[in-house]
Amino acid sequence: MAHDRVHAALSVSIGALMATGALAQDNGPIILDEVIVEGERSGRPLDETPASIAVVTGDEADRPSNTNLVDALSTIPNVYADPSNFRLPTIRGIEPTAGAVGGGAITAGAQARVNVVVDGVTRPQLTSGAVTSAFGLWDTEQIEVARGPQSTLGGRNSLAGNVRIQTADPVYFFEAAARGVAFDQDGTFGGAGMLNVPLVADQVALRLTAEVTDGESFIDYTNPAISNISEDYETNDFERYRSKILITPAAIPELELSFLAEVNKTQGPVDSIVDTGTFENSSDGSDLVVFFDNRQTVLSPELSYALSDSVELEARYAYVDNENEVPEGISEVTGFPFKQSLVTHSTEVLIRAVDVGFLNRGVVGVTFDNSDDDIDGAFTGFGAFSADGEIENYGIYAEMDFALSDQLALIVGGRLEIQTESRLFQFGTASGELDNNETVFIPKLGLRYDLTENVTLGYQYSEGFRAGGLDFDFLDPANGFAEFESETLRQHEVYARTSFLEERLTFNASAFFYQLDDAQTPGASGAGAGDGFSLRGNIPEVRGFGLELDGGFDFGNGFSIAAGLGLLDTEIEDAGPVVPQFEGDEAPLAPNVTASLGIQYVSDNGFNAFATVKHVGSFTDSLGGAEVPSFTTVDLGVGYEFEFDDNRSFRIDAFVNNVADERVVTGSFSGQELVGRPRTFGISGTIRF
Repeated sequence: MAHDRVHAALSVSIGALMATGALAQDNGPIILDEVIVEGERSGRPLDETPASIAVVTGDEADRPSNTNLVDALSTIPNVYADPSNFRLPTIRGIEPTAGAVGGGAITAGAQARVNVVVDGVTRPQLTSGAVTSAFGLWDTEQIEVARGPQSTLGGRNSLAGNVRIQTADPVYFFEAAARGVAFDQDGTFGGAGMLNVPLVADQVALRLTAEVTDGESFIDYTNPAISNISEDYETNDFERYRSKILITPAAIPELELSFLAEVNKTQGPVDSIVDTGTFENSSDGSDLVVFFDNRQTVLSPELSYALSDSVELEARYAYVDNENEVPEGISEVTGFPFKQSLVTHSTEVLIRAVDVGFLNRGVVGVTFDNSDDDIDGAFTGFGAFSADGEIENYGIYAEMDFALSDQLALIVGGRLEIQTESRLFQFGTASGELDNNETVFIPKLGLRYDLTENVTLGYQYSEGFRAGGLDFDFLDPANGFAEFESETLRQHEVYARTSFLEERLTFNASAFFYQLDDAQTPGASGAGAGDGFSLRGNIPEVRGFGLELDGGFDFGNGFSIAAGLGLLDTEIEDAGPVVPQFEGDEAPLAPNVTASLGIQYVSDNGFNAFATVKHVGSFTDSLGGAEVPSFTTVDLGVGYEFEFDDNRSFRIDAFVNNVADERVVTGSFSGQELVGRPRTFGISGTIRF
């Protein structure tokens, strides 16, 4: 929304394109107009981006079969979206969160390696990231997944990549929509609505959306000790309410103002854990499955001012309040009372320019964010714990795309980041304190060569950074506290993007190599390695290299096909003196293969159908942990849309996820297994007017 004037200067329209790199999201390619990559911050079209970016268009993202963000990302090469929990996706073999539920995710201040940005606002992660990963996709305009370090433009917590979600903005005409959906997953029902109203003709518009899902987990908890709360324990609910206001005053045509207000709520078990060897998806709950009640409130005004036809000023402030707790009734049974509050204030001011001299496009910006979190909890038999932390982060960044010739462009960028963190953590009589100051410069360099009108080649060097932190071993408090150092990712990437036959045929490829120095890893301290929850330390050097291929073909008769392949090889080249036994092992949560194939048919009379096959290769679930076997799932769907006139339509969809009822095991520990959803049937109806 804030970039419209710069986009107009480029004569580039935002439209639907094949989910480049994302392999169709249950679909084949739909080739219309050029896609603008918002994460590039300068209005850069997708075919000019120097990063490996997958784009999921709005029509694909908010399919009823995509129950959450994890589902929508599940076909992107070298992106592992774990179907057994609500954690963020692993990108190119780099585990995304600050640690497992509890442990480092609490003591380390909830910093992640993957930055999730919704409508321009970074969504801080709580202990599990459940609010963000459970994010519903109704009324979504576009999802971008940038693979590889994005710290230059993305800032803090973008070491492994970025996930950016852009929801639909207000428009200056009336429109409305509603959807109802039902799943056979223990009677799960959902509803969504959208209302867009122009309040002042061509000057003020309001857009309201709501989305609610009410149901239960597919896990049946059989332990008599929790039978009196089993109904609450199996609850799996999601709510989201959003309002957007757009103001473009006629008296100041260069000015655009917008305001976002949003509330997200999730409630349910974070992981889908069953007893090992049980094929009825049941658990006695002896591992005390973590259950959270999350609430996230977002308030964000934004100003955009066109200084000229080619230069634009943008300023945004965001307030994000995260509340996270284990409900009282459940905590009494599980012996794990827990409450966490994380409040973030962030401000960003930037100037972007397009076609100024030999500058193709560029952006310069400054940022400041402050976050405070407070934690209170207890483990029965171990004692109470509490944490109080504050992080202040300042950033100055720039990225410029210079035309060296008609075909060759040089991309130069960098970010100076200053972070101050203080933290006090207490567990019983033990306490740990962190006082950490980091100043780092993060460079970026790239070349792009337009070999022909339809073939673009490029190279990019980029870096990512994550500050150090403090950890505590909840599973074995005798291990005490450990302070771990900051980590740095350095990556080289070459890429090619092609399109032929009037863009009906597309093919893209990326090859990359990275080195992760001082990798922050649970178990690297030598305490409890293999369970994924234990005290973290630094692995001196982890390297990875891989290949990503994707392409699609529109046959022109209603049929289209898209396919993608991600190959990945990771290795701990230097495990250090504390855990030398892991030298030569692969990195945790790094599948060696991710692949998908999507076929779609769309007829002129409103009928459509799709089939998608997704494959995830084997990987280890933690440092020194068990190997997770590969798995393959198949999704099917059909739909029919009735168009009454230009403004009214009704659509009905039916789908089956995991058609073969594949038992998807994503990890194991202590006689329990993490599992993905079994075969799930669903039906939905959507009306638009």
